[in-house]
Amino acid sequence: MKCHCCSGINFEDCCHPFLAGIKLASTAEALMRSRYTAYVVVDVNYIIATTHRSTRNLYNTNSIKQWAESSTWQKLEIVSIRAGTANDSN
Repeated sequence: MKCHCCSGINFEDCCHPFLAGIKLASTAEALMRSRYTAYVVVDVNYIIATTHRSTRNLYNTNSIKQWAESSTWQKLEIVSIRAGTANDSN
C-alpha cells in the first residue's frame, strides 16, 4: 500500500517507521508527512508526541481523534522545500 503522505513510497518504508517509534523524522518534510499520515490513520498518540512540548497542553486527544475520524483526507501536496536536508537548522 502506498503511503498516505503521497510520497509514492510504500507505507511500511515511508511513514510507518515514524509512527511505530522505530525512527525519528530527520527533516521537517518527513515530520510533516508523518504527521499528515498520523491524522489519516488516527494515530493521536503520535500527533501529540510530535507537537511541541510548550503547546501540547492546548490539545485534547478526544477532540483530535474526533476531528481526524470525521475528516476526509484527500492528499498532502508539498509545494516547495527550502534547504530540507537532515543537516539544516532552519
